[in-house]
Amino acid sequence: MKRLMTLIILATLSAGPAHAQVTQRQLNEAMTESVERHPELIPGSRIKLSHVRAASPGLLARAQTIQRVEVAKGQGPTGLITARVWLDVPSDPGVWTWVRARSQALVPTIVTIRDIDRGATLTRADIAIVHKAPHPRAHSNPSQVVGKRTRRQLRSGETVMDSWIDVAPLIQRGDHIEAAIQSGSLNVRAPAIAMQRGGSGEVIRLKIPTTGRVVHGRIVSSKQVEVLQ
Repeated sequence: MKRLMTLIILATLSAGPAHAQVTQRQLNEAMTESVERHPELIPGSRIKLSHVRAASPGLLARAQTIQRVEVAKGQGPTGLITARVWLDVPSDPGVWTWVRARSQALVPTIVTIRDIDRGATLTRADIAIVHKAPHPRAHSNPSQVVGKRTRRQLRSGETVMDSWIDVAPLIQRGDHIEAAIQSGSLNVRAPAIAMQRGGSGEVIRLKIPTTGRVVHGRIVSSKQVEVLQ
C-alpha cells in the first residue's frame, strides 16, 4: 500500500502543472490588448485579429503564462503585425517567440438609430456609437454632429459622414439683425440685413442700410453679427 501511494505521488509530480499550456485564445487576447494600446489609435478603438500564428508553437505548449507582448517598432496598428511574445517556461525562463497576425482596427463611429429627414437637426437621441472600420469622413464624437443639420436623408444605421451635415442656420437671407462694430475702444451697434444664411460661428455678408456698405461678419446669435475688420 505504501509503495502504491509513492508511485501515485511521483506520477502526479511528473505530470507537471495542470494548466502548463498557453492556449491560442490566451495568445489572441494578449496580442489584442497590446495592439489596442498603439498610440496611433483614437481612444475607444478596438482591434480584431486574425491568422494569429506563433513561430514556435512548441514553446506555447510548454509555457505556463505570457509575460508580455512587444509589438515590433515602426509598425502601425493595422495590417500585418509582428510581435515578440515573452513566455514563462519553467525549464527556460525569459524565453520568447515571434508571433504574426493580421489586424483590423474598429473605431468609434457615429451612426443614426432611426430614419432622419433631409434638413432635420440631429439630436443625441438620433445617434449611437458603434465600432466600424475607420473612414476619413466619419465622426467619432457625438459633439461633432449633434445640433448639425442634415443635407440629405439618412437611413437608420447609416454612418453620419462629414459631407452629409452642416451647421444649422441661425440667420436666413433677408433677416434684419444687429451688427456689432468694434472700433478701438468704441463699440458701435447698427441695424443690418443678412445677405446670406449661416449658422453659429460662420461668416456671412451683411448690408448696413444707413451707409449702404456691404461687410462680412461672424454670427454670434440669431439676432447679432460681429463685423470683421
